[in-house]
Amino acid sequence: MDSMHFRNPYGPPFPQRRGKGYPNLPGHVFQPTKSEYHNRRIEILYSPAKDHYIRCDDFEDKIVKGFDKLCYAEYNCSRIMDKEANLAYLGRSPDSDNAHARMDWRFDFTRVGLQIRSLQIRFPSHSFNEGCVNVAFYGQQGDGNVDHVDISETSDYLEIPEAVGWQQFCLSAAIYNEVMDGSLSQLFRQPLTCDATDRSSLYPLRITIDFDDVESLQYQF
Repeated sequence: MDSMHFRNPYGPPFPQRRGKGYPNLPGHVFQPTKSEYHNRRIEILYSPAKDHYIRCDDFEDKIVKGFDKLCYAEYNCSRIMDKEANLAYLGRSPDSDNAHARMDWRFDFTRVGLQIRSLQIRFPSHSFNEGCVNVAFYGQQGDGNVDHVDISETSDYLEIPEAVGWQQFCLSAAIYNEVMDGSLSQLFRQPLTCDATDRSSLYPLRITIDFDDVESLQYQF
């Protein structure tokens, strides 16, 4: 999975060590909780205005603060609050002299013997002055084959039919903005002050995964 995970359409792989000039590697991997296992569903939300994730649960949602806390790796990314424009979003760190930025989220269901029945995602992004965002899935089935699926810049709730049967995957967002030409890319842009009460407006990022059992495998918590 690591060789698949660290592919980068804009350059070399993420260096797998810490230090100046290297990525932040929180190393988080989403695996089903006991409740998610029994419900056969994972749902993840994120709001840059609130700067927290919600991991939805029938009994009590789990809230995790910090845009990088649930990612596997990130490089040169920041949460940006533009008070003049009343906007919050994730983007390339504004003080950086590097045009590249990237965030990866990683999911693994092999331990509990589940595979994807359906995967839906809303991953809005906006780019200006030739800024660019590449969003891609790298998914792996039980046979070890890797699927590479690019998704477009869209605010629509999108189903990924290629994900059926995946037992693990990486979601990767690569940003490219030339430092001096005013290019700009924004992930999950939303108003800093949002009066909406529905989760669809409050949480621009949404990932919903429904599961089936992997045939002939039985796992217990």
